[in-house]
Amino acid sequence: MRDFSSDHRWLSLNTATVRKQGDLTAIIEACARHGIRAIDPWRDQVAAIGLDRAARAVRDAGLELSGYCRGGMFPAIDRTGLAAAREDNRRAVDEAVAIGARTLVLVVGGLPKDAQGRPASRDLGAARGMVRDGIGELLEYARGARMPCAFDTLEIAARIYPRTCRCRMHGPSLGGAAEKTTASLRSFSNARMRALECSAA
Repeated sequence: MRDFSSDHRWLSLNTATVRKQGDLTAIIEACARHGIRAIDPWRDQVAAIGLDRAARAVRDAGLELSGYCRGGMFPAIDRTGLAAAREDNRRAVDEAVAIGARTLVLVVGGLPKDAQGRPASRDLGAARGMVRDGIGELLEYARGARMPCAFDTLEIAARIYPRTCRCRMHGPSLGGAAEKTTASLRSFSNARMRALECSAA
């Protein structure tokens, strides 16, 4: 296993892991101070300080953005929800471009839920269809913005496609985001999330 204790070149901090320690500005400053050269910020953390301020802080610190979390959550219980998800994902693409991210990470979502957060349907096939259609629509927009998209592969494996991320249906514009977890499958590590090319064949 690679030792990151003295060489941080391959480290990227998923900022969700330290959200309780400070806002995004403080996280960026701490990364620069400790020689961590890349981060993967979450949209809510960016929104909390403002997109322009976040982009400026990243540039001033000389950091890379290995990804931007997150787009996705495509399934919904009705057309209104699907349209809202589509618009939110387009905003996520625009934000990723503005902040200078390498890729937009997609957490695709599971079964659609009602207002109380309970599953509104048990139709896994329909949820898969909404994910497939949502990704297809998003990629058309993302290609125009020249923003690659990548799956959170652990999430999609657990929720929607238990054996494969099925990137081939959408060609090389869509990849998988690989991450090394620590405490559990639901926790994020500080290892870099990397976009993996998927074959269009």
